[in-house]
Amino acid sequence: MKNITQFILSFVIILMMSCKKETSTMPADNPNITHRVINKEIIAKTDLTTDFIEIDIDNNGVNDFAVELYLQKFSESVRLLGLYSGNSGLATAASSEDPYIIQNLVAKTKVNSSSRDWSQLSFLSIYKNLLGSPIVDVGYAGKGDVLVGVQFLIDGNIHFGWILINASASRKYIVVKEVAYDIRPNVEIRAGEK
Repeated sequence: MKNITQFILSFVIILMMSCKKETSTMPADNPNITHRVINKEIIAKTDLTTDFIEIDIDNNGVNDFAVELYLQKFSESVRLLGLYSGNSGLATAASSEDPYIIQNLVAKTKVNSSSRDWSQLSFLSIYKNLLGSPIVDVGYAGKGDVLVGVQFLIDGNIHFGWILINASASRKYIVVKEVAYDIRPNVEIRAGEK
């Protein structure tokens, strides 16, 4: 029995030594990017709801953005707002449509001062079924994760970042999953960069 145990142990050691160590081909995280998983959610408890969650992207105790869920009988929307609080003025990258619809960025898209239009309020989703008007259903409800480019102030300097957000098809569940920003002022970030 002792010989069998020694043989098995020897075999395992030889097998482990013969395995080639794999090196990672993934690039190292950018040390200038602050990234956090936050998983903040809004869950509508009724069909008539107005609710907010606030986001402190740089984790300094001052809320920088808010997500608003608005559900009424004939109109529903999810929007992202930049908050003016203290020395923080914020905006979201939006398409040039009216009303502003958030621009869903492709991963690695540059977020900088020339990123599309910047707006203080942008919609993630809008649904309207008003009498005498055509039904409006635009945005990203039920279409998976959305990467939003953001700019905001820290100590009077512009910083660029991104927010990862998802809204259910019913618009009754919204989750802000992740946030990130470059700690260096006026330095672009790539959407999804960590």
